[in-house]
Amino acid sequence: MPKISVIMPARNAEQYICEAIDSILGQTFADFEFLILDDGSADATAEIVRRYRDERIRFYPNGRNMGVAATLNRGLALAGGEYIARMDADDISLPERLEKQAAYLDAHRDVAVLGSDLEVFCGSGLAERRVLSHEPDKLREDLFFSCGIAHPSVMMRRDVILALGGYDPAYNGLEDYELWCRVAEKHEIAVLPEVLFRYRVHGGQVTQNPSPQWMERMNNLKRRQISRLSLRAAQAEFEAYTAYCTSRLPKTAAAIAALGRFFEKAAAANAGVRYYRQDYLAADFQAVMLTLAAALPPDAQRQLCAESSWLSPGMLRRARVKAVLKRRLGRK
Repeated sequence: MPKISVIMPARNAEQYICEAIDSILGQTFADFEFLILDDGSADATAEIVRRYRDERIRFYPNGRNMGVAATLNRGLALAGGEYIARMDADDISLPERLEKQAAYLDAHRDVAVLGSDLEVFCGSGLAERRVLSHEPDKLREDLFFSCGIAHPSVMMRRDVILALGGYDPAYNGLEDYELWCRVAEKHEIAVLPEVLFRYRVHGGQVTQNPSPQWMERMNNLKRRQISRLSLRAAQAEFEAYTAYCTSRLPKTAAAIAALGRFFEKAAAANAGVRYYRQDYLAADFQAVMLTLAAALPPDAQRQLCAESSWLSPGMLRRARVKAVLKRRLGRK
């Protein structure tokens, strides 16, 4: 059996799939199988894959569209590797990715899921390095707000993922975020502090165009996360939290105040169960409130300072000074 099984679902991916496949076949680590699962494509995806003659490629057409989560579960069932490396059909793995991730997992038996820093790029050629959290406790705390780790950049222990039941199709489109939340309850998640992956951003991605169904799944996941803390929040407070996590929070004093009340309750609840590191959680709550409040008019800022323990006039003044200095240094 190979050491690594690379699993790549593909659907109508003819535009980018050659780059994705070539980046895996060009890895410095050779002991892998490459499972490509076509999820009911209507374009030339399957034809392109069949042109490759590399014996490491195993091609599995679904025959119909099953969705990402179900397709990944099929890949897990077919895989024989000790480690599962995820890949998407529109991204690029750098040559040493598999070698470095496998070496890390070999040396860190407590880590179940391992990502890397990444370069985000788009068709125009614009790119930026995305530096993620690297410390396991911080990565777990990051999950309270967002996914925190790029799904196609990860390498995972197959036995751990199977023991957890694999991906949950009820969270299709959020299957990675939901899985990381379950993994983090029992195992460590880590990120290698170097760029091993290039993540392509384009308009066809689900997260760029969230549907009402996607938003409902996100709300369900958020309800589950706060139930982990035995946290009870008013509807307006919960809505402010989910809106912030999906970049939809209105820039109004009322919405920010509701978010602040939610943060107060979350910090108090976590102090009891200690699921997240309290200092990380409190620091992020305060940073979020400062950033949001800084965009409000002075009267609204004063009102928020009076209502929230996360804010004070002195904090806002220091934040304004830092922002001015950052802009001036940036210009130089």
